[in-house]
Amino acid sequence: MDSKALLEPSGGQQVPHDGVIHQITSNKVSRVLLHGVSIVALTMDKKERLCLAQISNTLLKEYSYNEIHNRRVALGITCVQCTPVQLEILRRAGAMPASSRR
Repeated sequence: MDSKALLEPSGGQQVPHDGVIHQITSNKVSRVLLHGVSIVALTMDKKERLCLAQISNTLLKEYSYNEIHNRRVALGITCVQCTPVQLEILRRAGAMPASSRR
């Protein structure tokens, strides 16, 4: 699983989390509660995105990479690659281990 991938819901919608509209800025870090698990969200290009590696390692850990990939594609969820700066932001926010390289 590419640890630099961030999820974007189909249609470019923001990820619903608490029903409150938030002011969004680029590379802003926040947290969302997803099925009782706190997940790091990073705002990129005015879209809130969740860390796929963190979701895979917490909520989806019983599923294989292929199962996650196939469902993501079927649901129209796209991933984008993080820049090295964004990856460092995710590390500092606790979404990625400090030892992660990608």
